[in-house]
Amino acid sequence: MTANELFTLARQGELIQLSSILKEDAVLASSANLGIIELYKKFQLKTDEALVTLRFPKTIYSLDGTDPDVEMGESYMYLIGASGSKIGNSGILEDFMLPINSEESPYTVNTISHNKVQIPRVTTGAVVSLIYVATPDKISPASLDVEIPVPEQFVEALLHYMGYRAHGAMDGNTQAASNTYYAKFEKACDKLQTLGVGIAPDDLDMLNRIKSRGFI
Repeated sequence: MTANELFTLARQGELIQLSSILKEDAVLASSANLGIIELYKKFQLKTDEALVTLRFPKTIYSLDGTDPDVEMGESYMYLIGASGSKIGNSGILEDFMLPINSEESPYTVNTISHNKVQIPRVTTGAVVSLIYVATPDKISPASLDVEIPVPEQFVEALLHYMGYRAHGAMDGNTQAASNTYYAKFEKACDKLQTLGVGIAPDDLDMLNRIKSRGFI
């Protein structure tokens, strides 16, 4: 679905009774982008990988595309998985999942800020693979013929969120409508989660995908 098609649905549905200024392309793009971010926070709709080459005594690595020891793809949003290698009991190098923000494990990967991780156990030259949710592409009012960055099964929830934002921008009785649309948004998300739509693979499947690509 294109952004223009999404805006048409919003104007004919959730926003039909609101003033024309709230139906302008720039306003709709803003509310749609906020709704898409919310959906990406709730669902792992787009994942990517960062490969961290450990350098002693360095323990903190940036995931903003500026760290020379981090090879990454799209912009980072939040971490969902990590893996590395260690010498097993048989003396053979083994792949294993790394815990995240664990106080017990010496192999933990800690998220210390919105785009930095700490890897306390450093073996120079070793590579740690970080799987993260990537930030969504933004809708621009200048190019409404592009596809929105969510599957069509998420459009209903996105429209409810746009209704919540639009009605919340008005005074008076529209606040009740804003609350109603937010409740609809949450209900639509709950239904998607129940159906298992948009949920990323579990850790085991994620590790198998990484291994099959030859990164570890």
